[in-house]
Amino acid sequence: MSESFPIYDEHFIGAVKLHGEWRFFHHLLIAWILNYRDYDDTYIPTESDWRYELMKVDEKNAEAYVLFMAKNELPIAQIPFVRLGDFPMQAPLTFVVNFDERLFVNGWHDNIPIHEYIPQGWRGIEDNPYDHIPSDLSLLWNKT
Repeated sequence: MSESFPIYDEHFIGAVKLHGEWRFFHHLLIAWILNYRDYDDTYIPTESDWRYELMKVDEKNAEAYVLFMAKNELPIAQIPFVRLGDFPMQAPLTFVVNFDERLFVNGWHDNIPIHEYIPQGWRGIEDNPYDHIPSDLSLLWNKT
């Protein structure tokens, strides 16, 4: 595959590790906030809302989270060709959710400290996400 693969320009790419397997997804910023209850304690989802069972995402409901994210999964072979909307450059990796190590890496350096809204017992950091995935996967973005 050598042609551009556009995703919504308001989506962010994240790497998710669960049971030793790395997968990549793209979604709105809201989907990358693992502890939404702490982020917005006034929000009460309805039963039909995807957040209903995922207000706090951790290793206990990780499979449900991955199932929700799966509709926006990026096959590894597509990653070098992913573009945000009409932008010509490759879409960057922004988040890492490592359920195996209970680690959240925030590579989005803006006005919301996403890495602070994590499950209890997790470590959340603002850092370069490429440093927290295997080097062969970082190479998909020409990062080492």
